[in-house]
Amino acid sequence: MNKKIIVAVFVSVFTMVLLYGCADSISNPTNAGNGTINIAVYKPLANDTISYKGQDVIYDVTIDQGFKLLEIYINGVFVKNFIPNASGAKPAVSIVLDSTWIDKRINYQLKYYDADGKYIEGPVISNILVSEDRTPPYQPFGVSLLKISPSSYNISWEDTSSGQVAHEIWRKASSASDFSLYLTVTPGAYNIDDENVDPNLIFYYKVRGINKYGYSSFSNIVNTIGVGGSVNLPAPTLISVIATNTTVVKLNWQINSTAQNYFKIERKSNYINYDVVGIVSRNTNTYTDSLSGLVPGGQYWYRIKAVSGSDSSWSNEVFVTTPYNMLVPPVLTSLTNPSAGKVTLKYNVNNTPWADYCLIERKTGTGGTWGQIVQLESWITTYDDTTVQSANTYYYRIRKYDVSGMRYSDYSNEMSIYASLK
Repeated sequence: MNKKIIVAVFVSVFTMVLLYGCADSISNPTNAGNGTINIAVYKPLANDTISYKGQDVIYDVTIDQGFKLLEIYINGVFVKNFIPNASGAKPAVSIVLDSTWIDKRINYQLKYYDADGKYIEGPVISNILVSEDRTPPYQPFGVSLLKISPSSYNISWEDTSSGQVAHEIWRKASSASDFSLYLTVTPGAYNIDDENVDPNLIFYYKVRGINKYGYSSFSNIVNTIGVGGSVNLPAPTLISVIATNTTVVKLNWQINSTAQNYFKIERKSNYINYDVVGIVSRNTNTYTDSLSGLVPGGQYWYRIKAVSGSDSSWSNEVFVTTPYNMLVPPVLTSLTNPSAGKVTLKYNVNNTPWADYCLIERKTGTGGTWGQIVQLESWITTYDDTTVQSANTYYYRIRKYDVSGMRYSDYSNEMSIYASLK
């Protein structure tokens, strides 16, 4: 025999051993012919094309005394056996090669062994072309936006797909009806700048991979105001998160949709992921978090998630630090009406620990809306309100504010007074 042929055969067999392991075939079986056991192969068939990364073999067997094992031969060389699982069901069989087989043709054959030593050889399936991987890319993940300037954002993503994969950036402005292809990024790049952002609009982005065999599914959607989720359900806007005590945080948000069924309040710290700490009705826009997990001096992020029957969207994130000690609320001690158009307030500041300001709020009548009327330095303990109108009943309350800690006390007691026509 030609020495080159001998060497080629040896290399082929050696490669199979490396790929599939040093399995042994069965010794001295009895050929059952086409009697009590049979084997049929449905895929891949002659002249098919398979990927070198793996091809499942679809087959069936007629079992007589129990499934013992199945062997696979490639180009006439035994490469591996497959053993049934504990239930006795037939095992999954696959052809797995390496990239050196790309553009070559192979044949394969299955050989089945029954528990009593009988075996049957399946047909030789020939002329199968081995190709490179022909699957589309995986879905990109970890999409995020980094604000560089009011009109410029960097879009980044991750992808575990192999091969030459480009990426498409799809964008939608809040004024547009749907997404459209905006940018295409060459293989090997995983972030790109968008320097054409109108700061007066909200922009939404999603990413998908593309290779010569197709497209991936789209990534998650991100946008320029930091909210997430479905573009069909406008997310709430988290306006304020205020730590009013060492273990109490109060939240306020703006509702931007009527489609939600309820809101989830979610919180995370430096050491854990977001977790639900509260649920409120669809028309509620405030929440007080005093659940376990809050500690003095703790650092927390909050977001609000709107949940509809089919979608969910979540707000921007807001950070807060709980104080190491609480601000004691002021005490409103008296209201007097010394003259027409004037109400005098007296109060006890309780300024231990120290706070910078006292904020005085007022409303007109029991159904009025509270609004701040003045900010006073915290050493002041009296105030003349000269903006009142006669023949009205006014309600007052006070709270303290610490600038360095960006925290508020709880409100004082409320008091009311009727402004007479003096």
